[in-house]
Amino acid sequence: MLGQLTVHAGCMMYALGLAKAAMSESELTAAVAFQRKQERLEEQGVELPEGQSTWSNHKPNLLNTVVFLVETAQQVSVMLVNYKGRPWMRGATENPALLYSLLGLVVGIVVAAWELIPYLNTTLGLVPLPTDEMRYTLLGLIGITLLGGLLWDRLMLALFAPQIFASQLKEAASLSLSDFWGPNSMKYVGGAAAAGAWLYFTEGNMILAIAAYTLYNKFVKKPEAAAAAAAGGVAAAPPGQAAGRR
Repeated sequence: MLGQLTVHAGCMMYALGLAKAAMSESELTAAVAFQRKQERLEEQGVELPEGQSTWSNHKPNLLNTVVFLVETAQQVSVMLVNYKGRPWMRGATENPALLYSLLGLVVGIVVAAWELIPYLNTTLGLVPLPTDEMRYTLLGLIGITLLGGLLWDRLMLALFAPQIFASQLKEAASLSLSDFWGPNSMKYVGGAAAAGAWLYFTEGNMILAIAAYTLYNKFVKKPEAAAAAAAGGVAAAPPGQAAGRR
Protein backbone atom coordinates (compact mmCIF):
# COMPACT_ATOMS: atom_id res chain seq x y z
CA MET A 1 0.00 0.00 0.00
CA LEU A 2 2.84 2.40 0.86
CA GLY A 3 4.45 1.81 -2.52
CA GLN A 4 1.16 2.44 -4.29
CA LEU A 5 0.67 5.70 -2.38
CA THR A 6 4.22 6.74 -3.27
CA VAL A 7 3.61 6.12 -6.98
CA HIS A 8 0.31 7.98 -6.91
CA ALA A 9 1.68 10.91 -4.91
CA GLY A 10 4.64 11.24 -7.27
CA CYS A 11 2.40 11.21 -10.34
CA MET A 12 0.03 13.78 -8.82
CA MET A 13 2.84 16.13 -7.80
CA TYR A 14 4.34 15.91 -11.28
CA ALA A 15 0.92 16.53 -12.85
CA LEU A 16 0.36 19.60 -10.65
CA GLY A 17 3.76 20.97 -11.65
CA LEU A 18 2.98 20.28 -15.31
CA ALA A 19 -0.31 22.19 -15.12
CA LYS A 20 1.14 25.11 -13.17
CA ALA A 21 4.03 25.45 -15.63
CA ALA A 22 1.57 25.65 -18.55
CA MET A 23 -0.65 28.26 -16.85
CA SER A 24 0.13 31.95 -16.65
CA GLU A 25 0.51 33.53 -13.22
CA SER A 26 -2.78 35.37 -13.62
CA GLU A 27 -4.66 32.18 -14.56
CA LEU A 28 -3.23 30.28 -11.61
CA THR A 29 -3.99 33.12 -9.20
CA ALA A 30 -7.57 33.39 -10.49
CA ALA A 31 -8.13 29.62 -10.14
CA VAL A 32 -6.87 29.53 -6.56
CA ALA A 33 -8.79 32.69 -5.63
CA PHE A 34 -12.05 31.28 -7.00
CA GLN A 35 -11.62 28.04 -5.08
CA ARG A 36 -10.92 29.83 -1.80
CA LYS A 37 -13.81 32.27 -2.30
CA GLN A 38 -16.32 29.48 -2.91
CA GLU A 39 -15.11 27.55 0.13
CA ARG A 40 -15.31 30.68 2.30
CA LEU A 41 -18.85 31.50 1.15
CA GLU A 42 -19.96 27.94 1.86
CA GLU A 43 -18.42 27.99 5.34
CA GLN A 44 -20.07 31.34 6.14
CA GLY A 45 -23.48 30.05 5.11
CA VAL A 46 -24.06 32.83 2.60
CA GLU A 47 -27.42 32.57 0.83
CA LEU A 48 -27.22 30.82 -2.52
CA PRO A 49 -28.06 32.72 -5.72
CA GLU A 50 -31.51 32.07 -7.15
CA GLY A 51 -31.72 28.79 -9.06
CA GLN A 52 -28.51 27.41 -7.52
CA SER A 53 -28.82 24.42 -5.17
CA THR A 54 -25.26 24.34 -3.83
CA TRP A 55 -22.01 26.26 -3.91
CA SER A 56 -19.95 25.12 -6.86
CA ASN A 57 -16.23 24.78 -6.27
CA HIS A 58 -15.58 24.06 -9.91
CA LYS A 59 -14.47 26.55 -12.53
CA PRO A 60 -12.93 24.84 -15.57
CA ASN A 61 -9.21 25.45 -15.81
CA LEU A 62 -6.09 23.53 -16.71
CA LEU A 63 -5.22 22.75 -13.10
CA ASN A 64 -8.45 20.98 -12.15
CA THR A 65 -8.59 19.29 -15.57
CA VAL A 66 -5.23 17.61 -15.01
CA VAL A 67 -6.07 16.76 -11.38
CA PHE A 68 -9.40 15.19 -12.40
CA LEU A 69 -7.85 12.95 -15.05
CA VAL A 70 -4.95 11.77 -12.88
CA GLU A 71 -7.11 11.32 -9.77
CA THR A 72 -9.68 9.27 -11.69
CA ALA A 73 -6.89 7.05 -13.04
CA GLN A 74 -5.62 6.60 -9.47
CA GLN A 75 -9.05 5.49 -8.26
CA VAL A 76 -9.18 2.88 -11.02
CA SER A 77 -5.66 1.78 -10.09
CA VAL A 78 -6.72 1.29 -6.46
CA MET A 79 -9.55 -0.99 -7.61
CA LEU A 80 -7.19 -2.98 -9.82
CA VAL A 81 -4.65 -3.44 -7.02
CA ASN A 82 -7.07 -4.27 -4.23
CA TYR A 83 -9.16 -6.74 -6.22
CA LYS A 84 -7.06 -9.86 -5.71
CA GLY A 85 -9.38 -12.33 -7.44
CA ARG A 86 -9.43 -16.06 -6.84
CA PRO A 87 -9.04 -18.00 -4.62
CA TRP A 88 -9.94 -15.25 -2.11
CA MET A 89 -12.86 -13.79 -4.08
CA ARG A 90 -14.52 -14.07 -7.47
CA GLY A 91 -12.13 -13.58 -10.35
CA ALA A 92 -12.39 -10.41 -12.41
CA THR A 93 -13.56 -12.43 -15.41
CA GLU A 94 -16.35 -13.88 -13.25
CA ASN A 95 -17.50 -10.36 -12.39
CA PRO A 96 -18.27 -8.82 -15.79
CA ALA A 97 -19.90 -5.72 -14.30
CA LEU A 98 -16.65 -4.82 -12.53
CA LEU A 99 -14.44 -5.86 -15.44
CA TYR A 100 -16.30 -3.85 -18.08
CA SER A 101 -16.78 -0.88 -15.73
CA LEU A 102 -13.04 -0.62 -15.10
CA LEU A 103 -12.31 -1.09 -18.79
CA GLY A 104 -14.84 1.61 -19.66
CA LEU A 105 -13.27 3.99 -17.13
CA VAL A 106 -9.79 3.43 -18.55
CA VAL A 107 -11.04 4.03 -22.08
CA GLY A 108 -12.97 7.11 -20.93
CA ILE A 109 -9.90 8.59 -19.23
CA VAL A 110 -7.78 8.10 -22.36
CA VAL A 111 -10.53 9.51 -24.61
CA ALA A 112 -10.90 12.58 -22.36
CA ALA A 113 -7.13 13.14 -22.11
CA TRP A 114 -6.74 12.77 -25.87
CA GLU A 115 -9.77 15.07 -26.44
CA LEU A 116 -11.27 12.69 -28.99
CA ILE A 117 -14.83 13.75 -28.10
CA PRO A 118 -14.92 17.51 -27.34
CA TYR A 119 -18.55 17.33 -26.17
CA LEU A 120 -17.57 14.81 -23.48
CA ASN A 121 -14.80 17.09 -22.20
CA THR A 122 -17.15 20.08 -22.18
CA THR A 123 -19.77 18.11 -20.25
CA LEU A 124 -17.16 17.03 -17.69
CA GLY A 125 -15.92 20.61 -17.32
CA LEU A 126 -12.48 19.91 -18.80
CA VAL A 127 -10.48 22.48 -20.76
CA PRO A 128 -8.31 21.65 -23.81
CA LEU A 129 -4.66 20.93 -23.14
CA PRO A 130 -2.42 23.65 -24.63
CA THR A 131 0.09 21.44 -26.48
CA ASP A 132 0.42 17.92 -27.85
CA GLU A 133 3.58 17.49 -25.78
CA MET A 134 1.63 18.09 -22.58
CA ARG A 135 -1.08 15.67 -23.75
CA TYR A 136 1.43 12.89 -24.34
CA THR A 137 3.11 13.57 -21.00
CA LEU A 138 -0.26 13.43 -19.24
CA LEU A 139 -1.14 10.16 -20.98
CA GLY A 140 2.20 8.76 -19.84
CA LEU A 141 1.43 9.81 -16.26
CA ILE A 142 -1.96 8.12 -16.48
CA GLY A 143 -0.31 4.95 -17.75
CA ILE A 144 2.23 5.00 -14.90
CA THR A 145 -0.57 5.63 -12.40
CA LEU A 146 -2.63 2.71 -13.70
CA LEU A 147 0.19 0.21 -14.00
CA GLY A 148 2.77 1.45 -11.51
CA GLY A 149 0.76 0.70 -8.38
CA LEU A 150 -0.28 -2.71 -9.73
CA LEU A 151 3.29 -3.70 -10.64
CA TRP A 152 4.60 -2.52 -7.29
CA ASP A 153 1.95 -4.50 -5.42
CA ARG A 154 2.75 -7.67 -7.35
CA LEU A 155 6.48 -7.13 -6.80
CA MET A 156 5.93 -6.90 -3.03
CA LEU A 157 3.88 -10.09 -3.15
CA ALA A 158 6.65 -11.85 -5.06
CA LEU A 159 9.22 -10.77 -2.46
CA PHE A 160 7.29 -11.18 0.79
CA ALA A 161 4.43 -13.57 -0.07
CA PRO A 162 5.76 -15.82 -2.85
CA GLN A 163 3.09 -18.48 -2.32
CA ILE A 164 0.29 -15.96 -2.91
CA PHE A 165 2.13 -14.55 -5.91
CA ALA A 166 2.61 -18.06 -7.35
CA SER A 167 -1.11 -18.72 -6.88
CA GLN A 168 -1.99 -15.54 -8.77
CA LEU A 169 0.39 -16.45 -11.59
CA LYS A 170 -1.19 -19.89 -11.83
CA GLU A 171 -4.64 -18.33 -11.95
CA ALA A 172 -3.55 -15.88 -14.67
CA ALA A 173 -2.00 -18.70 -16.72
CA SER A 174 -5.29 -20.61 -16.68
CA LEU A 175 -7.22 -17.77 -18.32
CA SER A 176 -8.29 -18.03 -21.94
CA LEU A 177 -9.96 -15.73 -24.44
CA SER A 178 -13.37 -17.16 -23.56
CA ASP A 179 -12.96 -15.82 -20.01
CA PHE A 180 -12.92 -12.28 -21.39
CA TRP A 181 -15.20 -12.66 -24.42
CA GLY A 182 -18.58 -14.18 -23.64
CA PRO A 183 -21.85 -14.45 -25.59
CA ASN A 184 -22.95 -10.94 -24.56
CA SER A 185 -19.59 -9.24 -25.11
CA MET A 186 -20.44 -8.18 -28.66
CA LYS A 187 -23.54 -6.40 -27.37
CA TYR A 188 -21.48 -4.51 -24.80
CA VAL A 189 -18.87 -3.52 -27.39
CA GLY A 190 -21.56 -2.51 -29.88
CA GLY A 191 -23.36 -0.44 -27.24
CA ALA A 192 -20.14 1.33 -26.24
CA ALA A 193 -19.27 2.00 -29.90
CA ALA A 194 -22.76 3.37 -30.55
CA ALA A 195 -22.52 5.64 -27.49
CA GLY A 196 -19.11 6.90 -28.61
CA ALA A 197 -20.35 7.56 -32.15
CA TRP A 198 -23.40 9.36 -30.75
CA LEU A 199 -21.21 11.65 -28.64
CA TYR A 200 -18.64 12.21 -31.38
CA PHE A 201 -20.92 12.85 -34.35
CA THR A 202 -24.02 14.39 -32.72
CA GLU A 203 -22.49 16.04 -29.63
CA GLY A 204 -25.03 14.35 -27.39
CA ASN A 205 -28.19 15.12 -29.38
CA MET A 206 -30.93 13.52 -27.24
CA ILE A 207 -33.53 13.54 -30.05
CA LEU A 208 -31.34 11.27 -32.19
CA ALA A 209 -30.62 9.04 -29.18
CA ILE A 210 -34.33 8.59 -28.45
CA ALA A 211 -35.06 7.94 -32.14
CA ALA A 212 -32.28 5.32 -32.32
CA TYR A 213 -33.55 3.57 -29.18
CA THR A 214 -37.11 3.56 -30.52
CA LEU A 215 -35.99 1.95 -33.78
CA TYR A 216 -33.85 -0.59 -31.90
CA ASN A 217 -36.73 -1.47 -29.61
CA LYS A 218 -39.15 -1.87 -32.51
CA PHE A 219 -37.05 -3.74 -35.06
CA VAL A 220 -34.52 -5.64 -32.90
CA LYS A 221 -35.54 -6.07 -29.27
CA LYS A 222 -39.25 -6.85 -29.69
CA PRO A 223 -38.76 -9.33 -32.60
CA GLU A 224 -36.05 -11.14 -30.58
CA ALA A 225 -38.34 -11.32 -27.54
CA ALA A 226 -41.22 -12.59 -29.67
CA ALA A 227 -39.02 -15.24 -31.28
CA ALA A 228 -37.72 -16.36 -27.89
CA ALA A 229 -41.27 -16.58 -26.51
CA ALA A 230 -42.42 -18.58 -29.52
CA ALA A 231 -39.47 -20.96 -29.23
CA GLY A 232 -40.15 -21.38 -25.52
CA GLY A 233 -43.80 -22.17 -26.19
CA VAL A 234 -42.96 -24.85 -28.73
CA ALA A 235 -40.38 -26.41 -26.40
CA ALA A 236 -42.83 -26.47 -23.49
CA ALA A 237 -45.68 -28.04 -25.49
CA PRO A 238 -46.35 -31.82 -25.10
CA PRO A 239 -44.93 -34.00 -27.91
CA GLY A 240 -48.41 -34.78 -29.25
CA GLN A 241 -49.41 -31.13 -29.46
CA ALA A 242 -46.09 -30.21 -31.01
CA ALA A 243 -46.58 -32.93 -33.64
CA GLY A 244 -50.16 -31.72 -34.27
CA ARG A 245 -48.91 -28.20 -34.83
CA ARG A 246 -46.44 -29.46 -37.42
